[in-house]
Amino acid sequence: MGVRALMHAELQEVLAHVAQAGFDPRPDKRGRTNAEAHYRKHVERFREWPPGTTLETYLESARRVILDRRSSIFTSRYAGYGSSL
Repeated sequence: MGVRALMHAELQEVLAHVAQAGFDPRPDKRGRTNAEAHYRKHVERFREWPPGTTLETYLESARRVILDRRSSIFTSRYAGYGSSL
């Protein structure tokens, strides 16, 4: 299978999809969603967001970063999923 760089419009479409898709809503064995697990890790444990940041505020800020043209994009494979852009 050949590999090619995405055209600008294709990349914007991918970013819009990722920003809209969010995290898998199914709960894990602890009853937490993937979004809640990431929130607890980045907001509560590592304090990468200001105190008082809610889950919704965290998710909205992640969407803004994804869509910000100044942001860089990094992809990886995890457990057999994912690909590079």
